[in-house]
Amino acid sequence: MVSLSYYQLYKMNKLEARKLLVKIFKETENVTQTAMRLSCSRNTIRKFVKRYFNEQSLDDLLRRPKELYRMT
Repeated sequence: MVSLSYYQLYKMNKLEARKLLVKIFKETENVTQTAMRLSCSRNTIRKFVKRYFNEQSLDDLLRRPKELYRMT
């Protein structure tokens, strides 16, 4: 059973931490138990599990807007 503190999870590579999150979710099949094991929020678990199962990348997404509607 893997149990990490928030500090340990934060110090990991982002992509590796997200893969670990999905791996633990597959084992438990429960968002709450996964969140308790990794000391993070259930919304974080839901976000990355949803992204994983929709076959998107677990990397960071672009944060810039796709279009500029008002250029001054």
